[in-house]
Amino acid sequence: MAGGVTPVANGDALDMSLLWPGTRTVTISATDNLGQGVATACTFEIVPTTSSILANLARAASEGLIRNAGLTNSLESKLRAAAAAAERGQCHTAQNQLNAFLNHMEAQRGQGVDAAVADRFMAYARHLIASGAGCGTALQSAPAGGGGR
Repeated sequence: MAGGVTPVANGDALDMSLLWPGTRTVTISATDNLGQGVATACTFEIVPTTSSILANLARAASEGLIRNAGLTNSLESKLRAAAAAAERGQCHTAQNQLNAFLNHMEAQRGQGVDAAVADRFMAYARHLIASGAGCGTALQSAPAGGGGR
């Protein structure tokens, strides 16, 4: 979901893997039997990491949203190379690997990768590139949001 309002019922789970990078606000409201209501909001940031994108790739593959294991492996290898380069302080190399991931995802959009899923992965990659491609914590940090998906 790129934006908008999605109502959920009591007990429903929010699947963070379907959210795009950026700031999100969840508003929780309740009304008692007398019709008195209250609402409160919680704002949080979806920040993709290589770890979270790798977890999302595995999930998308398991759900049949990525055509085959070879394609999944190829995409994963680019992300792993970006993370490794960032860990070595090779920021330019990390950005190049993320650009390779982005280009590969663009080429497979609607063919080897479901179009909506590819769009979300491309947004993740662009966010990482814009944030400095991991010469900070973006590439290396632990998954956020229950897996950061």
